[in-house]
Amino acid sequence: MKTKTIKRPFTLLEILVTCVLLLSMGSLLAIGSFRLWKAHCFYYAEKKMKSDIEYCRAMSFLCQCDYFLDLEQDAQGMRYTLYTDSKEKKTRCFSGIYYRIEEDHPASYQFFLTAKGSIFPFVSMYLISPNIKEDRKIFF
Repeated sequence: MKTKTIKRPFTLLEILVTCVLLLSMGSLLAIGSFRLWKAHCFYYAEKKMKSDIEYCRAMSFLCQCDYFLDLEQDAQGMRYTLYTDSKEKKTRCFSGIYYRIEEDHPASYQFFLTAKGSIFPFVSMYLISPNIKEDRKIFF
């Protein structure tokens, strides 16, 4: 004897439970992705700043010219400008990333990269972000 199966559509309750489960898993994934994206932006800013400073150190040594590094920060983030006496400029902006010099948070600061490859004043500089727990040292 054959049993006859009856196809019935999904109930509204089953559909709602499935939607709630999918939305909650999606929101957890989005929160984790946002934290990873913020960390990536912070480490990218650190890498770009270090490479720009090393490039300027090398160019100042090769060309026997002095470079200046101007740092500025406000509520949105930090901006730095590298330039020479001949007005060669490179400016980068990073939102949500700030700097700290020693234990101070100045609004603006200037470094001097000499033709011999050294940096004045000789202080410790850190990049900080509210979303990342650690401070990253750029140079000292």
